[in-house]
Parts: sequence; structure tokens; C-alpha cells
Amino acid sequence: MPDDPVAADVERFIAQHIESIAQLEALLLLHDQPEQWWTPARVAERVFTNEKEMQAILSRLCAIDLIVCKQDVYRYERRAGRAETVDRLAEAYRGRLVAVTNLVHAKQRGLEGSAGIKASDDTGSDAS
Repeated sequence: MPDDPVAADVERFIAQHIESIAQLEALLLLHDQPEQWWTPARVAERVFTNEKEMQAILSRLCAIDLIVCKQDVYRYERRAGRAETVDRLAEAYRGRLVAVTNLVHAKQRGLEGSAGIKASDDTGSDAS
């Protein structure tokens, strides 16, 4: 049901690995077509972002072993320990879009708030 909460393992996965909706959608696009190698330009076109931003997103997903990269192309590869969670994430995104996107946005707000607090702490520490 759409009002059901997102599974705890999916919530943890989002908290640990997903930084934006564009990153989530890129991961799920590659997940849905694991045999396909993707360029940043093709993914950017499908996710409605620019190529430079998508290059950074795909590089980050590769760095944390959620996708594989070979030169400047990327694809999803099922990995033990994460494959089932990514499957459930894809299912949750299709069935509980608002709940999943709210989790990502809440994380973003938290990160932005932390950065703002740190920046103001840094500024305030000089005035002694």
C-alpha cells in the first residue's frame, strides 16, 4: 500500500548511500537495465540533469560499489549483500514514491543544516 512505511533496510540504505533524487534515479535506471552500459550523457538525458553533474553522480556510485565503471561508461551489477536491498529500493520508489523522496529530501535538509551550523560555528569561533 502507498501509505505503508518504507522498509527499515531501504531507509538505512538511503541514509548511508543516497544523496539526491538524481543519484537515486540514476541508480534505479541502471538497476532496471543491468545489461546496458551507460554514458553520463545518456543517463543525464533520462534523469533530466546535466552531463557534468551526472558524471559526478555516477563516479560517486562507482566509488561506493553500487555500480561498475569501465573508462567512461557505467552499469549496474548485482552485488551480494546489496542486490536485494536495491531491488526493494526500486520497488519502494515505484510504489511509495512520496515516502522515498521524503527520506532523500530529509537527508539533504539534514546535510545542509549541518553544513550551515558548521559554517556559522567556524565564523563565530574567530570572534573571541
